[in-house]
Amino acid sequence: MSSIVPAPKLTPSAGMPCLITSSHTFDGYNATRQTRPQHQGQPAPSRYYDVIQSGISNITLIDLRNSDGDALRRPQRTARAVDEDGNVNYLEEAREEIEKHWRKVIGGFLAKSVLTDQGWNVEHGKCILKRLPSGYKLYTHKKGDKDVPRMDAYLYGGPQVFRSPDEFCLHARWLALGSPTRHNNNKPECPCKYCDGRYGQNELNKRWGIIPARKRRGPRKTDNKPKTDWANVLTHVKDYTKLNTSTQTPSVASPSALSPSSPSTLAPSPSSSLSSSQYPPVTFP
Repeated sequence: MSSIVPAPKLTPSAGMPCLITSSHTFDGYNATRQTRPQHQGQPAPSRYYDVIQSGISNITLIDLRNSDGDALRRPQRTARAVDEDGNVNYLEEAREEIEKHWRKVIGGFLAKSVLTDQGWNVEHGKCILKRLPSGYKLYTHKKGDKDVPRMDAYLYGGPQVFRSPDEFCLHARWLALGSPTRHNNNKPECPCKYCDGRYGQNELNKRWGIIPARKRRGPRKTDNKPKTDWANVLTHVKDYTKLNTSTQTPSVASPSALSPSSPSTLAPSPSSSLSSSQYPPVTFP
């Protein structure tokens, strides 16, 4: 009877550089996890995030290990209900493509503001957050007409509700750096709009080079009624030049047009049907 002999554990020789890799697939990318010791000129592994690089598609995944998210902060109004006017107002889990859009924006900013500063050689436009931090969940708020409501994405689970990936970029950076706090008051040393509170999002975008994400709204409501061909519509305009002659005021000749030697009597206009008794004649000397 043969016995199974375990494979010997391989250890690097003295002075030999070590590269530990493991392959897996995520979001369609064939990614390779790479961890290099600091003495090789590469950044040391972080306690707060992991970097997963793909040798085929050149995609870099950033996995945030640190999180302040809490599932208890997620919304409760997630049931779809239609009111008597045919409107809805509720939240549902965001579709995969919307969440991926958020992760691309956040991942690109982390690559520029964290990875590059710590020595990683990555292409910012090909970095994506592997997943949202633990406890966070992206929802879509649907409000308005039940068939074509307005749709806005909101990130729940954190101490505040983030209304765009731009707003969460700086908070994600704070998580990637280990959630540092201020020494004097132990408050989060996070420069995001909600933790710091000194600047609005537009100002923060300028200061930190955050590219605003494109707004994703719901479709506009359309009806099935045929459109009016205004080019073939005949408009009836009242002709004010053909008013009822009975309402016109008789014209009176100018005194300068009369002959001074022969006094004239001014009569109503021939076009008028008014009698002379209604308008007595005017005689000029």
